[in-house]
Amino acid sequence: MATVEAVREVKQFVAGAWSDAADGSTFEDTDPYTGETVALVPAGGADDARAAIEAAAAARASRRSSMQSGPWRLTLATASVSPVAST
Repeated sequence: MATVEAVREVKQFVAGAWSDAADGSTFEDTDPYTGETVALVPAGGADDARAAIEAAAAARASRRSSMQSGPWRLTLATASVSPVAST
């Protein structure tokens, strides 16, 4: 049976950066077989969720505006008249 050498500390990925929970809280992730703690994980709360949602909305808006010009415009126009797109 393998044993865990060290408890890993992991971060959450929000708005393009790895970070702790806004309030610094964590929870233990345990191996279900041995019960050993294998990682300390950020216990994201409402502030973390809000930050993630705001970052996702900003990224979506940025991507949407970038798709309206350049090579994407041709791709989107082609997709809108394609018989496959209408099925």
